[in-house]
Amino acid sequence: MSTIVPQQSLILERQCFFQLDIVAVSPDASKIALIQVKTMSQGNNQDWKLGVDFCRKNNNTLLFTILVNITNEKIEYYIYEYDVFAELVESFHHKYLEVLKRNGEKRKEIGFRWYDLKHFTDDDKRRKNAWGILGFNL
Repeated sequence: MSTIVPQQSLILERQCFFQLDIVAVSPDASKIALIQVKTMSQGNNQDWKLGVDFCRKNNNTLLFTILVNITNEKIEYYIYEYDVFAELVESFHHKYLEVLKRNGEKRKEIGFRWYDLKHFTDDDKRRKNAWGILGFNL
């Protein structure tokens, strides 16, 4: 008996540079979503803290990031295609670096990234509980 390995899984092996939290598969196995979850919990004053690798696009349409906000009574989920989120994080970081410190000096490169709820755009807000982005018929 032979095993068939979908081409998409081979792409994953070569291109995936982060740890996956969830592998979602449709009931008929025709659709796969590889998901990394980032959580902002109560008492968190840095919103979603991320590694510097979040600025690196992966060009793999199977990859997604879900931001989870559990700071309120009702949990909020924001669903992003991985490369779309990577661009947002990179853009946000560059804007941060462009703003001078209070003493007029340039900001230094830091070893992490973050994404702030207070700076959400209308596009970010539309992603709240937008599970259709994953491509499953729910």
